Amino acid sequence: MLVIRREQMRAFEGARRQQFEETLLPRLYAGGRADRRWLEAQIGLGIEAGRAFGLVLEWEVASLIEITCAYIPGGFPENDPAKLPVPALAVLLTRGLDTGVKLERYRKWASEWDGEKVWR
Repeated sequence: MLVIRREQMRAFEGARRQQFEETLLPRLYAGGRADRRWLEAQIGLGIEAGRAFGLVLEWEVASLIEITCAYIPGGFPENDPAKLPVPALAVLLTRGLDTGVKLERYRKWASEWDGEKVWR
């Protein structure tokens, strides 16, 4: 029987996160952002926000981060990454909606958003 110790699991999680960041960073750069530190911070905040919205798969979290970095001024707030404009929360917190549909609706809303400050 194979037993994975807690330290091994943390090392594995760290390696997966680093791989996720290394895969996502070039896509974010291609979206027009050039500040590496800001992008790295957004990835960390986006992972945290993704959990709050029930997004667990890498493609789901990556999509959330890409959409937010592209369309939301300032990206995820540092003190509460899940604190997005109320209309965005209405989409992202919809229960029973397929994740792909939810993210497509978030992308549509974000791309059409006029920047009005409607925060939670």
